[in-house]
Amino acid sequence: MGRPLVLALDEATEYHDFIRAGLQQAYGDEVEVRIEGPLKTIEQMIKHILEVDEYLSALILDQRLNETGDCDYIGSELAKAYRSYDSKIPIYILTSYPDDIDSMFSDIEYVLDKGHLTDDPSIERLSPRLRRHVDIYRDMVDIRKRKLDELLMKKISSPLTVDEAKELSELQFWRTRPIELEESILSDKLRESLDKKEEMIAGLESILNKES
Repeated sequence: MGRPLVLALDEATEYHDFIRAGLQQAYGDEVEVRIEGPLKTIEQMIKHILEVDEYLSALILDQRLNETGDCDYIGSELAKAYRSYDSKIPIYILTSYPDDIDSMFSDIEYVLDKGHLTDDPSIERLSPRLRRHVDIYRDMVDIRKRKLDELLMKKISSPLTVDEAKELSELQFWRTRPIELEESILSDKLRESLDKKEEMIAGLESILNKES
């Protein structure tokens, strides 16, 4: 079994090393901490997160991801959008301005102050909470996998109840999330392409009508 992975996103690449080092100290060696820059759109970023690693166990998002112009969203917007694909994964907002974040924002577990990542006592206080969230999430993922296998096996030999069929559908969506998102993105692109073609045809028809 691989190590749980924590993925952090921050637009300022010059700070990646110190952020990763602080988070790695908080999580310990049993967890891998990886830090990356954001992709341009929320759709691209979500697709990447869904495909990044089967052991993904937490997300840490800088609030001002759009500050350098590399993307068109902020951390709390990405957190809210990602909740549609995984309602249980721990998500944290990382910021140098913790007072800017609404403490009642329901899509995140915690606001992490960047300044605390260079302060050993702060890291020591934070560490048990972060590790506990990862452990709880990994247990939840294991339960999902076992339940999915159980329902698939039962479906082969006997009919499922209405509740079991609903649960199976939800678990299968959880497993095929990257495919669902890819199909959604392709559908949007195809719809946009068809709209442009329809506009072109309408324009040509207008010109032909005028000439006739």
